[in-house]
Amino acid sequence: MTLGHTRAHIARAFLGSIGFPLRAILDEIHRAMGVSVAELKVGGGLSASDAACAVQADWLGASPTPKTPAARLVRRAGRT
Repeated sequence: MTLGHTRAHIARAFLGSIGFPLRAILDEIHRAMGVSVAELKVGGGLSASDAACAVQADWLGASPTPKTPAARLVRRAGRT
């Protein structure tokens, strides 16, 4: 890190720290069982953020979908 890094850089790194191990898990599932994941059900606080879901989609190569109607409503309301 340098003085040029911003809060946005730190937030992106945090989201990447979630996506990287999940990607490793999905790769191992595919290697061991031959199963690919096309959609990932997500829930909790980060699932309300379109930006967080987009970063996870980039890392995982899968489309994250909120698992509850309430989470979908929060995302539609734009509360990120």
